[in-house]
Amino acid sequence: MKFSFLVLGALALSLVPAFAQEEGPDVRGTWVADVNPDKILLVTDCGCEDDSHSIQFTCKPKSGEVHVELHDFLDKQPKEGDDAKVSFVIDGKAVEQNVKFVHYDDEAKMPVFDLPTNDPLIVSLTHGNALKLVFGKKTAATKMKGSRAAFTKLQNYCAK
Repeated sequence: MKFSFLVLGALALSLVPAFAQEEGPDVRGTWVADVNPDKILLVTDCGCEDDSHSIQFTCKPKSGEVHVELHDFLDKQPKEGDDAKVSFVIDGKAVEQNVKFVHYDDEAKMPVFDLPTNDPLIVSLTHGNALKLVFGKKTAATKMKGSRAAFTKLQNYCAK
């Protein structure tokens, strides 16, 4: 009996990597900052091609402002211009942010907001280790690997 339990346990453990491989690699959580051809700096927690599950901060040089798009919360329910609140929980400390919904594509809307580069939220993101976003009953989480370099570049690039 003990032997068959061990064999079943070993068999179950051998299946774990197969399931993990089916999901694909976790590409979120490494923050990158890139200048696109329009001379706009994009900081995102995902260097992947699919931007429907990412957080994006963009700015034009010398603008002093950052535009934030929360692609994690694409939704068909809100109307264009609806207000909402999203909590940024950085290393366990929550910061609430007012957002507005704008069109992402023909159906989905996403929450967006603008803020200055020296906003406490940007400072917290620069020094954080883990981020969890909370919007209603929806949550999204990402690590903050490389966020110090990415957000420092954003602050310098956007500076007045």
